[in-house]
Amino acid sequence: MEQQTIQKTFRLYPQQREFVHSPALIRGFCAGIGAGKSKIGAYDLIVKSKPGRLYMVVAPTYDLMAAASFRSMVDVARELDLVDPARINRGKPPSMFLRNGAEVLFRSADDPEHLRGPNLTGVWLDEASLIPRTAFDVLYGRLRDGMELGWITATFTPKGKAHWTYQQFATEKEDTFLVRARTDDNPFINANFASTRAKQYTKRLADQELAGEFLDDAGNHFMPGLWPRYWSHAQNAWSIDLGAGQRLTYLKSECTIICGFDWALNKVNRSKNKRLKESLEENTDFCSIGAAALTRDGNLLILDRICERIRMEGKAPALAAFCRRWRPHIVAGDEDMIAEGMLLDCRRYRDIPEIRLLPFHGQNKVSRAIPAIIRGENGLIYLPEKRADGREEEWVEGFCDNISTFTGIDDEHDDDVDMLGIIGRVADDMKGDGRPEPEPLVYGAGQNVYAPYREEQDWSGVGSVGDEPPPTMFNPFGR
Repeated sequence: MEQQTIQKTFRLYPQQREFVHSPALIRGFCAGIGAGKSKIGAYDLIVKSKPGRLYMVVAPTYDLMAAASFRSMVDVARELDLVDPARINRGKPPSMFLRNGAEVLFRSADDPEHLRGPNLTGVWLDEASLIPRTAFDVLYGRLRDGMELGWITATFTPKGKAHWTYQQFATEKEDTFLVRARTDDNPFINANFASTRAKQYTKRLADQELAGEFLDDAGNHFMPGLWPRYWSHAQNAWSIDLGAGQRLTYLKSECTIICGFDWALNKVNRSKNKRLKESLEENTDFCSIGAAALTRDGNLLILDRICERIRMEGKAPALAAFCRRWRPHIVAGDEDMIAEGMLLDCRRYRDIPEIRLLPFHGQNKVSRAIPAIIRGENGLIYLPEKRADGREEEWVEGFCDNISTFTGIDDEHDDDVDMLGIIGRVADDMKGDGRPEPEPLVYGAGQNVYAPYREEQDWSGVGSVGDEPPPTMFNPFGR
């Protein structure tokens, strides 16, 4: 049968073309959100596929696979007319056969050990910065299909210079090639996309998420070493430095004390096996409880914090003891962290105010921490000043270590960030919308919540006695 050549036009911008044309066996496309990472990853795999060979597309989870990687592969293959819709398997796990006979498997990296097995010609890691390094190492060892050296590509948004994607792709390793692109380099999206997103981000977050920059510090989000300090006066007042030898003092009575907590949930108490209970207790996540004073001008003074493993039955007593010390006006936690039984347990302690449950609407940890991130970047979060001997308060060093190394990706100790994010969200909720507060209603004699303006109303025609008003309503306040 005579072969027929069909030409298709597929538009790429310069950085995408540079990525596709590189002969390196290990290639990375590091770019901001909306820069066309999934599209170029799919296009690159399809145009480099060989007849009868096996390829794999890997995403952090099957949900992300379905939403981005798999969808991009199907869309690009259809646009190039290189796939028969009847040969697309949308089951779990998905797969497809291209018209040249190449087979593409789609897998999740949630358990890298499950990626062992097939010999592959090529692998594409989509959203590689959300994928553990172990997955890259496992797949790199599978690139031996057809007695040839296979290739591996990764598309991702950077997560700092401490992340494995920086170490692998941005340190000029042999046979490795990295292309960088900004969000606004992509001419195929709305021209205002990057600028509108930048208004909602902090500068550092915009540098990472829009400019595609690898930031110097490991955490990328919090830099507590640069935060200002305050002086404490016996827990009743705090002062901050205004410069020129002047200090501003906040009285505790003028501040709103906010307590935020992140409780590690586990099933220790449900186990009847004593040894299993002890093992679970030793390996459970940490609980973080913190207190902060929200000042009248919007500063947030971090007063105290505990972060330790606490058994399930000890969580409410620990929170009660913390509240007894700081007497918070508001206690808050994420709604997914508090079961109904735990709420009932907390209500047994009069020292714990009614707990405010904060919805998180499926947001990831970074999104929930943004109010605190913004405050920290703007110099609105204060830490206690060092002691006279130059040492930090006992809790400060551990707290700073935990939040400064936060990346949002598989962090070992992100409990302090969750707690601080909760306090930041509560503080933002208390700012109001800028409108003047309404004047409170003041009831006079004979007025109540049921009829506060009874004397001013026109009762003519009501009842059988002309202008006579009806009998006074029952007043539950005794007036």
